[in-house]
Amino acid sequence: MLDWKKIEDDLYEITKENIISISKEYSTEIFYAFALSINADYGEIMISLNTKESLKETALDYFKRNPDWYSSEVKAEKDLYWSIGDWKYTDENSEDFQDIWDKYQELISDACIEQDDDVEVDQSSEEKFLSLACRVLHKLNKDGVFRVLNKTEDFKYFVCDHDEDDEYAWDRLKKNSLV
Repeated sequence: MLDWKKIEDDLYEITKENIISISKEYSTEIFYAFALSINADYGEIMISLNTKESLKETALDYFKRNPDWYSSEVKAEKDLYWSIGDWKYTDENSEDFQDIWDKYQELISDACIEQDDDVEVDQSSEEKFLSLACRVLHKLNKDGVFRVLNKTEDFKYFVCDHDEDDEYAWDRLKKNSLV
């Protein structure tokens, strides 16, 4: 049985340290979003961020290369806003972060693979992992950790499972608020 509380506490600490490192490494960037991009079945987690400048550049590029997919740059920008795989800064895990996370990654993956198929969704190992990641981000926000980053006025943080619908991810984030 996994010690989900220990995993949550350690994820908080390593994410906090990683955010501080990111704030120093990318001190001139202004971020509109921070995400924990997760592949729950495999226990994988990646820290990702994006800027509105990068979003505009990516949207213009995609619009020019795929005019049949996007009716305008604005449409491309809207579609790409929360498309973490298209962000400029993906997989920003530091070596220290990854060294600590590696011990949990296999344990979580094993728990997901070994659980009964008839387990309720909200009691599944995948959902426990995603929910604790949401609580970590809420706690980081509550503790003011995101203040070290240069952020837009509308900055948001987000947790999303691999290929998950954004709406479901936002609902989970809200459900796991600390209030």
